[in-house]
Amino acid sequence: RKRSARFVLEYWMFSELLPDDVEQMERQRKLVRVEARARYGAALHGEPRDMQILERMLSDHVYAPEQRYELQSMGVCFGDALASSGQFHWVIIDDEYGRDPTLRWKETSLNVNALTVIAKRVERGEAG
Repeated sequence: RKRSARFVLEYWMFSELLPDDVEQMERQRKLVRVEARARYGAALHGEPRDMQILERMLSDHVYAPEQRYELQSMGVCFGDALASSGQFHWVIIDDEYGRDPTLRWKETSLNVNALTVIAKRVERGEAG
């Protein structure tokens, strides 16, 4: 009997954000900024100190697990805080899962899907 080998081919491509991507992410930032200001009187600036506010929002269960858009919006703000170091930058990744904004480490293939990292944490019950 012959054995057959299965190979999984990973496919991905990075590209720059399009104007529509930038507009969508800005709408998501605004949603979280408005909530942070209303609840805590705090402003988000796309800086590392934003992490404290985002963590507080998670601890307070501001968004429920089924509020995926809102949680992904928090992911945009989380990504902005990471990108402020200058080591990561927002790009689009086209891969087997679709086309999404992601944080790319310098000019390498390493990327962080900041949009879903918070949503997945909440869905697994790890927030708070």
